[in-house]
This record gives sequence, C-alpha cells and structure tokens, in this order.
Amino acid sequence: MTHIDKNYAPIIIGDYINHQEIHIDKQLNITNGRPAGAETDGGKETDGGREARGETERAEKSPVAHMGKRVERVFRAAEERGLLSRAGDGYVWHENDTLLDYFLGRTLCGDYPFGDDKPCWRFAKEKRNMPAKEMNRLFGRDRIGEIRRRRNMLPVPQGHERIDEIVDGNP
Repeated sequence: MTHIDKNYAPIIIGDYINHQEIHIDKQLNITNGRPAGAETDGGKETDGGREARGETERAEKSPVAHMGKRVERVFRAAEERGLLSRAGDGYVWHENDTLLDYFLGRTLCGDYPFGDDKPCWRFAKEKRNMPAKEMNRLFGRDRIGEIRRRRNMLPVPQGHERIDEIVDGNP
C-alpha cells in the first residue's frame, strides 16, 4: 500500500474540480462568468459591441446559415424542441453524444433509419462525410463523428424519434 501525504489530496481534488469547471464553461461557451461575446458597459450588458455596429438581431443569422435553409430550419426546430440551444456563436447539445452524432448525420449527411421493427442507422448512398472539424467548433467538442462511424447498420439510438420528426419535417 502506498502512502499519500495528507496535504496532497486537497490539491488533486482542487485541480480536478477546477478542470471540471473549465470543461463545463467551454461547453457553455462562457468566458469570465458571462456568455462568450457579452461585455459589460457600466453595469449594462451589451452584445460584444454588436449594437454599435447595428447587428442587434442575433436570430437573423444563425451559426449554420451558410449550410443552407434546410439545415438552418432543422437546427431551429431542434432548438425549439429543447434538443440544443445557442451559446455565443455555437450551440450546446442537451442530449447524449450518440444522439448528437445521429442528429448531425441525419441533418448533414443524409443518414436515415432503415427497417420497421428494429430500425438500423444507415448512411446515405452518397456516403457524405460529416464536417467534423466545423461541428466540433460549433458544439465545443472534440470527437463529433466518431460514434457515427462505428454505428453504421447498428440499431438507431434510443430517443431517435424526436430527431426523425424534426429532420423529416413532421410537427
């Protein structure tokens, strides 16, 4: 049995807690206790100087607007249903990583569920690649797309129905 100095344990725990706080802040895109891009102006928060430039409407231009109207519509619907939310110029996903890869695969790559009783996760015939680098930046993560690569022809994740409704355009 090894001996650990009694003064060493609080340092390890403190470092671990600090690391977890930084990780959570990165996922929420928080800088200095405020959402990224938010600045204070004499106690009043402004939106990173956008008001001065006349860009007060953040909702006009979503972070995925350059990907097309369909993708923008799907992201907006997912936001309305609570699957994701905006954080600065990115998003925070509120479900598990498998559902995130499934959502992005359906939205960006043409993936689809195949079968009635036990549907399988199928890739589109064109086998479009996930824009992983951009999605990792957008969601503040570093492994988007890995689960998707492993799950081709395996059962779709639990909870896929909500994503299927959004992507297929059903209310």
